[in-house]
Amino acid sequence: MWDDRLLRWLGYRERVSTANSLASAIGRWHLNGNVFGSDPDVFILRNKGNRLSPDQRYTLFLLNHVFGTLVFTSDNIDTYSEQELEIYLSQFPVVEKSIRHVERSGDVCHVEFTIDNRQYEAFANLGAREESAKPGPGVYFGRGRFIPGGTHIRLGPYQSVCFLKAGTEDFAIVGSTGHLFPGCEVSRLEVDGSDIVMDYHERAVRKRDVYIRVPENAGSFRVNGETVIPERVLGMWVIRASEGGSR
Repeated sequence: MWDDRLLRWLGYRERVSTANSLASAIGRWHLNGNVFGSDPDVFILRNKGNRLSPDQRYTLFLLNHVFGTLVFTSDNIDTYSEQELEIYLSQFPVVEKSIRHVERSGDVCHVEFTIDNRQYEAFANLGAREESAKPGPGVYFGRGRFIPGGTHIRLGPYQSVCFLKAGTEDFAIVGSTGHLFPGCEVSRLEVDGSDIVMDYHERAVRKRDVYIRVPENAGSFRVNGETVIPERVLGMWVIRASEGGSR
């Protein structure tokens, strides 16, 4: 369950609960990698044998990956639904993160971190009431779409979201739909004029759409031999590529 209300009411701090597990991982983030490797306990994606809602399970999955060094599950993945399996596979390849800032405001946890040279912001609502959050300036990709920075986003009870901040340089990956952390399923992006070669990581399982920022008014491109026409999105020119071809 998310929390044991009776033990919480009694003030028993050592109660076993998802909320306690996450509070511990978040509160000790600055020690992770410096004093110890954080073990936030298992994530749970299965819909049986627990009282967690889908949003609670996803928040646990996301925050364990953000704050944990050791990330594992006790699920039998053979019993997963198609949606549960898709979430599970989105963690590969497993990547190292560098946390820059963590802030807790009420029930909302806001994390800024980097992976390679990409900047991310994650927001998690750890409470039972609807909350809102606001990424910083720029353009962000999350939940399968682009949003302008400074926009208030809705976080339902126990909901979380991870955004990739779009880089300003040309030929940067500014979004993707195959990885928990957008862009991390791509291992190589090489550009030669209007030809782009994109390789997925050898451990990437979900090979979905990848969004690449291109120069303004540059005309068409070929991604892995497939012709694609840029589209303008929130002031950027973007092409969308996938393993099955470009668009």
